[in-house]
Amino acid sequence: MPGVVVNEWRRYEHDRLYVNDADTGEKVAFYDRKTGKLKLVDQTRETEVLNALRPFLAAALPPSMASMAQSLLADPPARGKDLAYNKHGDAVAARARELRPQGFQGIVVRLLRLSTEATSWELGAKGEHIVGRRLDKLKRRGWAVLHSVELRSGADIDHIVIGPPGVFTINTKHHRDARISVGDHVVWVNGVQQPYIRNSKHEARNAERRLSQACGMPVPVTAILAFVGAAALRSTSASSDVLVTRGEQINRMLRSMPDVLTPPEQEHIFSVARHDAVWLA
Repeated sequence: MPGVVVNEWRRYEHDRLYVNDADTGEKVAFYDRKTGKLKLVDQTRETEVLNALRPFLAAALPPSMASMAQSLLADPPARGKDLAYNKHGDAVAARARELRPQGFQGIVVRLLRLSTEATSWELGAKGEHIVGRRLDKLKRRGWAVLHSVELRSGADIDHIVIGPPGVFTINTKHHRDARISVGDHVVWVNGVQQPYIRNSKHEARNAERRLSQACGMPVPVTAILAFVGAAALRSTSASSDVLVTRGEQINRMLRSMPDVLTPPEQEHIFSVARHDAVWLA
């Protein structure tokens, strides 16, 4: 990965630190010392930017930024095993590519716009991209977000969020223009029952067991079922085991929840959760 350089800029009552690519000179990020806000132009280089800024900001970091920096820079796994680098929808998109018809058959499918097994996986990847982009907005506020967390079974957790309100596993479902009804135990999509509640509960319990064991402390995990593209979404569930929301509103829903974790607890959980070994054991 190319290096970055930090340049101080003070003019017109502004006090900023600009982070530029050492080779191309292109802007990667800038930090406003007066407001305490970090603007990332290239989200993939977050860790590199924070590492470069740390000597300039030692005592000046606001609490939210200090939390993000500490968790990202404390003993990260080797590159390639650090789940913080995962992109939303990666695992599902890879599966879609494997199933996509090739050669003459692929040409026919594209020309006639036929649906194949790959189509549903491609739709799922689009849903994860929509939810993932909204979750990534929380990172600016010091939250930690992991995407496409693959498990030993071959399944994956769409998103894991670690923030002041706790730890959440998010199961994203993309049902364009569908009418969805959610009860305590069953989800109906256009009148057809789906096992989404059961699967989401299992996902959260699995994550809770793994994180509690790896962190050396109880780590409660709440399941969220996020529906994307629905024409109508109605929930009559009184259960708190699985929260239900529109994927397009998920970041606002999470921010509205009360705080239960301290910044050090968030940092510790994220420093553990980002290791793929936790999920592949």
